[in-house]
Amino acid sequence: MISVARSGVLVKSYPGRFSFLGSTLYNEKNLYLAGRTAAALSMLFPETRTPVGFKNPVLAAFANAVYRCSTAADVATTLNEAVINADKAGIISPGR
Repeated sequence: MISVARSGVLVKSYPGRFSFLGSTLYNEKNLYLAGRTAAALSMLFPETRTPVGFKNPVLAAFANAVYRCSTAADVATTLNEAVINADKAGIISPGR
């Protein structure tokens, strides 16, 4: 489950019918940092592989990254280390 709102971005695993029982894979309440992560994800994964298009660019970036992962652990690592990996690759400028 990916939730993008004014209060931040939340990504949880979805073990079955009740998403509130899943573990939190990514949770950022600072909109600047969530946007920075979305920008990093967009640059790390420029080719869209999601089966549907999203109008919200933050949701599109997160969904595209999650769609590429095979496990919940892979999702957590990909999302939480996106800015670091983009900085190491030289495709995003270092920031806070």
